[in-house]
Amino acid sequence: MPSKFSNILILSDIDGTFLGNRTRIIERNLTAIEHFKSHGGLFTFNTGRTYDNLFTVVPNAAELANAPAALSNGCCLYDLAAGRSIIDYFMPPEPALAVAKYIKANIKDVGMRISAKAGFLADPEDTLAIENLKALKVTKVTYAPIDTWTSENWYKVGLVGKPERLDEVRDELRAVFGNIFTYVKSSLQLLEVYRPDRSKAAMIDTYRAYYRDRKLKIYAVGDYENDYEMLRAADVAACPSNAIDIIKEICDIKLCSNDKGAIADLIGLIAAAG
Repeated sequence: MPSKFSNILILSDIDGTFLGNRTRIIERNLTAIEHFKSHGGLFTFNTGRTYDNLFTVVPNAAELANAPAALSNGCCLYDLAAGRSIIDYFMPPEPALAVAKYIKANIKDVGMRISAKAGFLADPEDTLAIENLKALKVTKVTYAPIDTWTSENWYKVGLVGKPERLDEVRDELRAVFGNIFTYVKSSLQLLEVYRPDRSKAAMIDTYRAYYRDRKLKIYAVGDYENDYEMLRAADVAACPSNAIDIIKEICDIKLCSNDKGAIADLIGLIAAAG
């Protein structure tokens, strides 16, 4: 007999969704997720964070997720328990290095960090990037002059700065590089540049192929701009009450805030409807 949550996959964003304010882990979410998994459900993360970056805020992620995690905004499908990537979608090397060098030469008031398979990469003179990486508390960081960089195995270029300035930078990069890349804000102070064919939404099809022997019903939960296409692509879209307005407009389910346990709220609603 099928279990109560058989063939349901929940894909959760992390910041502003799974985590409470100030990156607080909500106990109510943990209890609900364990109940959901024990009755046949699949739970994992679809996040802009990297493997190293994920574990700094969710130390028990490998035990919590019972499906591969989608990392770096759809650029990596990762087996958390095994500690290895299943599928990588890297930026094309030459254009990736070209956009990094353009930013270094022409855009002086933002920090630039590279998310790569080997960890983060930044220029040792880039004080904004260094401050950001220290705040993230990641362990795998290489500091090297940009002239020495090679662009193999890059997932994305991340730019940190003031919100209004990042909007201007996005417009400038679009004008110079066109549709070679996707340009998406993951938060007010983070603009990310990566392959145009990858996104959190692209991971929906990746999961359907990965679980091709199961007819999945996919619930996606998110709160910000980089969650928009994922929510549009999912079977059911949900968001916490703290989501930005353009996200609320497209969601089927409105939940409590991230700080009160939005994932637990969703699991309760799925159970009640089932």
